[in-house]
Amino acid sequence: MSEQTNGQNGTPRLDRIEKTIEALLDSHLLLENQHTDVAIKSLAESTNAAMKVLVEAQQRMDDTLTALMGTVDAIIRHKQ
Repeated sequence: MSEQTNGQNGTPRLDRIEKTIEALLDSHLLLENQHTDVAIKSLAESTNAAMKVLVEAQQRMDDTLTALMGTVDAIIRHKQ
């Protein structure tokens, strides 16, 4: 069976189809990589926000425990 060119400057039809599929695949892979990059950036941002909230909560807990230790220490010293 001879290869058909379909009037495209002698380029066989299957070669043109293959090049088109390769271009579509390359575009798809590029979009997939960009999507992955956006997802990773979004995850990093939300993780940073969660860590900031955790650090603030830990600081409030430290402040509260320091105040409680001061109160307990004052009570113990007062009883002695």
